[in-house]
Amino acid sequence: MTENNREQFTLLMAKMGEAAVGNDETKRPNKKKVEIYFDFLKDMEYDTIVANANLHFKKNKWFPAICELRNENGTLDAVAIEAYNTIEELMDSLYDPSLGIACLNAMNERLENMGRAYLKPILMKWGSEIWSRQNITATRAQFIKAFPVETKGIDTSRQIEMKRPKLIAQGVSVSVAELQERLRFVRERNMERKQLEQHTENIFEQQRKKINEVMNELHKESAVQAVTKD
Repeated sequence: MTENNREQFTLLMAKMGEAAVGNDETKRPNKKKVEIYFDFLKDMEYDTIVANANLHFKKNKWFPAICELRNENGTLDAVAIEAYNTIEELMDSLYDPSLGIACLNAMNERLENMGRAYLKPILMKWGSEIWSRQNITATRAQFIKAFPVETKGIDTSRQIEMKRPKLIAQGVSVSVAELQERLRFVRERNMERKQLEQHTENIFEQQRKKINEVMNELHKESAVQAVTKD
């Protein structure tokens, strides 16, 4: 973490305190405790600490100790789970098969803005499978198992560190951008549908005219034949 994460970390500590002790204000982490935790955890990535905190509260009710937030044995799994959740949220919010390469480009751009560019090839490989949710438990387990191999040699922490100031500067506007991007996709898709509907209608109109022309010719032929017979 860096000093830029201090405010985020303080909010995380307050959130963990509320989750652990509820409404008992006297047991919530004070400023001194926040400082101690920050000093002992500042060599870690903020995202990893959040992931470890989430893992902790899935099994425990008490406020996590520093060693539990470090979770040295389970840190890689925590990062893998965080990556899985990132791809899952990305697919849910932006994926639309009808948009093709435009959709993939938008998701890759989002990963870059999040400091997770290293996830782009993993998104390509796992995105559709995660999105389909055919067997969530098995897919999640396979993803976590494969993650260390697929990210071997990639310095993910440096990428995240480089992008973090940009994310903080954006603040809430990140979510607004997501909505605007999705709205643009929907509008483009609706326009494509309208164009397809218009094209189909034009084809039907042309066919109707041809059928009318053929019917008129048949009527004329029938009239001529009737006159000839008479």
